[in-house]
Amino acid sequence: MTKQNKIAIVLPYLKSRGTERQGLGIAKSLKNRGWDVTVIALENKGNYHSAFGEQDIDVHIASSKILKKPGKLPLFDLLRMVSYLKREKFDVIVSRAKWSNTTTIMAGLLANISSVVFISGAVKEETFSIPFIIRYYRRLREYLGYIFVSRIVCVSRVGSERLTKRLPLYKDKIKYVQNGLNIEQALLLSNEEIDMKQKKEFEFLFVGSFDINRKGIDILLEAFAKLTKTVSDCQLTLVGSGKDENKLKDMVDSLNIHNKVVFAGEQLNPYPFYRRASVFVLPSRAEGFPNVLIEAMGMGLPAIASDCQTGPSEIIDPNNSGFLFQVGDSDGLEKLMQLLYSDENIRKTVGEKARITIENHFRYEDRMTDLESIIKETL
Repeated sequence: MTKQNKIAIVLPYLKSRGTERQGLGIAKSLKNRGWDVTVIALENKGNYHSAFGEQDIDVHIASSKILKKPGKLPLFDLLRMVSYLKREKFDVIVSRAKWSNTTTIMAGLLANISSVVFISGAVKEETFSIPFIIRYYRRLREYLGYIFVSRIVCVSRVGSERLTKRLPLYKDKIKYVQNGLNIEQALLLSNEEIDMKQKKEFEFLFVGSFDINRKGIDILLEAFAKLTKTVSDCQLTLVGSGKDENKLKDMVDSLNIHNKVVFAGEQLNPYPFYRRASVFVLPSRAEGFPNVLIEAMGMGLPAIASDCQTGPSEIIDPNNSGFLFQVGDSDGLEKLMQLLYSDENIRKTVGEKARITIENHFRYEDRMTDLESIIKETL
């Protein structure tokens, strides 16, 4: 680059979840590659602000209010954000989350700069069971929503194929860049000490938001409850937070497994939990491309994941580098948990293959080279 191009990376908030960790990684990598990077958080919510400061990444808060809907800036705040983009002379604006896409598109249009948006959630197959007029309306709305976007980046290959099939006029705009992991940094972060009063010898681990409909944690609790009828010395640790936390705690009580389930809360650094766990479980009903699955496998953890529409099947080679089960099948999940609990050799073999898979195919800098090329196309 002949000059230091300025890029704004937009996040809906600064919670310590997969999207924010990927956002931080993108910001850090682009800065190392010579970009002038600023992260714009649409609202000042979450505990991850310090992580950006530690990497010397500037953070701009777009609104001082707690937004009624994630990513929906009031008009006055949107106009202030546009003024900021113009004043600071940004060259491109990138949204790394679904909730910040609409605001990013509007701000980029009004500021007359290129915009790139990520489709970080699941891209579902178009169903023909709904009336044609509804399908037509939804497709038209998508076309109009992305008309002013320079590039649309899906985080999964299958997602990009489905979106291209649905929006063929935008096939040149649609790209895909899978999530990646900086393994060396993850290993360093995993050495941080954590204070856990309760720790049984064998530990199953879940990391993610406490959203039952999307993350399927109810399926995991059902499977774990069945497992504990024959296994006594195991524990399930849930790392995260979210709107369904109280429902999950009630479910734990109703299943009478409260003395074997630990709610560890949302963590700025989840890597020590991967290091000390025995098996990672991701029971999601829907995913885009699960960052936590890459993190766990990169740390050498044997993993079990649901075969939801996008994500896990692009990461796991079934019965080789991990295990897949049908979405919602708690019996199938319990059998896989029982298998990994009872066979140490399988755990070691699968965990090592998982680590090699991430090292060979999901290194962060390789993904960042792909993303940087896409962003450069928009300048």
